[in-house]
Amino acid sequence: MAKPSIYKDYLAQQKLTVSFFPIPLKADWKKLAGQISGAEQHRIFTELVYQQNKHVDNPALQVNLKRMQSKPVLFVVTGQQLGLMVSPLYIIYKTLSAIRLAEYVQRQLPDYCVLPLFWLEGEDHDYAEVASIHIWGADNILHSVTLEERKEQNGFSMARRRLPSQISSLLKEVKAALQPTAFSEGLFSTLQEIYQPGRSWVDAFALQMWMIFRNNGLLLFNPSKSKIKENSVPFFESLIRNNHDILNAYSQQSAKIKKAGYGLQVRLRENLSYIYLADNGQQRKHLYRESENNFLLADGKKHWNRMELIRYLHDHPDWFSSTVLTRPLWQSWMLPVISYVAGPAEIAYWAMLKQAFVLFNIPMPQLQPRASFTLVEPAIQRLLQKLAIDTNSITQDRQSFIKQKFREQADSAAIQSVRSLKLVAEEKKNELLKVIPQIDATLSSTVHKTFAQIDKNIHALESKILKRLEEKEQQLTARLARIHEHFYPLGKKQERIIGSVYFINKYGYEWINALKEKIDVENPLSQTYDL
Repeated sequence: MAKPSIYKDYLAQQKLTVSFFPIPLKADWKKLAGQISGAEQHRIFTELVYQQNKHVDNPALQVNLKRMQSKPVLFVVTGQQLGLMVSPLYIIYKTLSAIRLAEYVQRQLPDYCVLPLFWLEGEDHDYAEVASIHIWGADNILHSVTLEERKEQNGFSMARRRLPSQISSLLKEVKAALQPTAFSEGLFSTLQEIYQPGRSWVDAFALQMWMIFRNNGLLLFNPSKSKIKENSVPFFESLIRNNHDILNAYSQQSAKIKKAGYGLQVRLRENLSYIYLADNGQQRKHLYRESENNFLLADGKKHWNRMELIRYLHDHPDWFSSTVLTRPLWQSWMLPVISYVAGPAEIAYWAMLKQAFVLFNIPMPQLQPRASFTLVEPAIQRLLQKLAIDTNSITQDRQSFIKQKFREQADSAAIQSVRSLKLVAEEKKNELLKVIPQIDATLSSTVHKTFAQIDKNIHALESKILKRLEEKEQQLTARLARIHEHFYPLGKKQERIIGSVYFINKYGYEWINALKEKIDVENPLSQTYDL
């Protein structure tokens, strides 16, 4: 029996699940704004947000930057690993959800400036997670295009990586695979300007995000910048000084989650400090705790006591970064975050953080589930209509979906009729053979020959029907397989695999603006959208 889902129960606002979060899904925004606004470090980092965005030639963004100067600022934040060419699709959906929620909260809080902000997760070092883009080619086959990693950069954070020369040939490969459209030349001209060899991975991702959301005033924030790290020294020093207490906070909250029957999204490890260190600006590695007051780098080559590590932090703040369980704390310590827009897995691990926020005396933001979409292209929509398939009946398991739909679609009535005809013919032959001797015994052989010919003709008819049904089965199976791959490429949700470039190349940007209008912040749900 599957364990209950924190995400699903949070959406349903089950009483026990709600207790893991200090703010309910439908927040008292005015009260929450009062709790969050006013911290001194918020003023410092909000100014740094301004500095990181002020150079962008974008009218909608410039309007939001001016608004920041006139009222107390609150941010609706989301973020994600920096997938190649802004992929997969759910990065788009998370960002649209943040933009839509910021507009909604702004209406509730006219005395504040509420803005959407995308956290550029450039500290992550899992290259394999971000280095590929999946697209359907002009041949309707799924193509996977990967930017190979340079071995000498293995373990480096994405913020420390620059695009290699191979990025130019990769862009050509992606363009060649895609169906040419009226949007192709403009799109790839822009992508070639953005994805220049030597440009930082984070900067390239940011430029494309500003392009995609140029009408929405989206702010981007790069926490790996030196100014951010220098001003974050007090936070990381607190992580070091109170490291044992932080683990206890995680453990106590996790015990409550397990007692409620839920699994933990992140496995706790008692010897982890939940701090990363890229020593000498090289590979990003875990800092371990040897004891309450002593720390060890993952490779075992360096040791520090608590005070030595704090001095090391002050000397090299750029080398220190957060983990999945400390990033939310750092985020809200720096910025006045009124809401964080999260996916299902994120909501599950945020449930582990309530007591850590209390320990740091940081107000925890409201958690907003991101929107989820499956984009249905016209050709797929026509197949769905032709086969009378309800999108809700498309299950993730490919074989079970195809078998079920084939059972519903395949026409076996003709075969049953033919087989009934064979039985009737056999029955009538036997009846004749009983009575024919009374007329003329020599006619029995004629009866056998006649019914043999009838049986041969029926068998030929059956063979023709079976052949046609086989052809129809192959055609139906291919159609069902195509539908399934559209919804679940590689056996996963479309939004987790396909790159946004595929749809932008084929349909331009209008579908992105249309999706934003479909998002209901009070009732987040999974939707299909017909292109």
